[in-house]
Amino acid sequence: MLKREKMGNIQDSSTPQDIVESRYKYKEKFNHPNLSLNFCPKKYSGVWWEFARYPLLPWQTWEENCLRSKAEYSWDENKKILKIKNTCYTKLPEIKTIYSFNIFGCYKTKTVEVKNTGESYSLEGIGVIPNKKTPRKINVKFNTPPWNKFETDEPNYIILDTDYDNYSIVIGPYKRNLWVLTRSYSLSKIEGSKIIKIIKNLDCDPDLLTAHPSSVR
Repeated sequence: MLKREKMGNIQDSSTPQDIVESRYKYKEKFNHPNLSLNFCPKKYSGVWWEFARYPLLPWQTWEENCLRSKAEYSWDENKKILKIKNTCYTKLPEIKTIYSFNIFGCYKTKTVEVKNTGESYSLEGIGVIPNKKTPRKINVKFNTPPWNKFETDEPNYIILDTDYDNYSIVIGPYKRNLWVLTRSYSLSKIEGSKIIKIIKNLDCDPDLLTAHPSSVR
């Protein structure tokens, strides 16, 4: 298992196996008022970097060799599907930061990946919203071999909270999985602490989160 570091409440990935297995206790599907809020797939489209996540469960082998991973989403308005491309980096890419200025100073930054500087493999899939009343509950399916599929017809990608521009908090249907996605390649500890508070307020456990050192600056 890859080494990941503590950041406040975000812990090392050497979380004891009994803690990982304790997540099997979640039997009931997770419900929260946020799941009925409006959701705009078009605004959600673009690149999201994995900032932190719960430790992998035994069958989640695709990401076990990832130093970092990112997701690219594109909303197809005609087909009403979210096109997905997940990328796992086995060698970290070179990242540069672009700053935008106005008369008041720096007001926006973004990180850009320098092409052909990382080593990676990708997986593509689609996401559909089966119930318009809960638009944040998405059913995601990937183009994986038949023997490596753990797909259901129920939503398995649940957007618990997002501001579209900075962060997204995603869980699985039983709260056994949680991912923190960010638009930026890395965050300061202060920015990360703000996300931790959001996770606590959403009745999720931030103590199980792990983050790779490159997530934190």
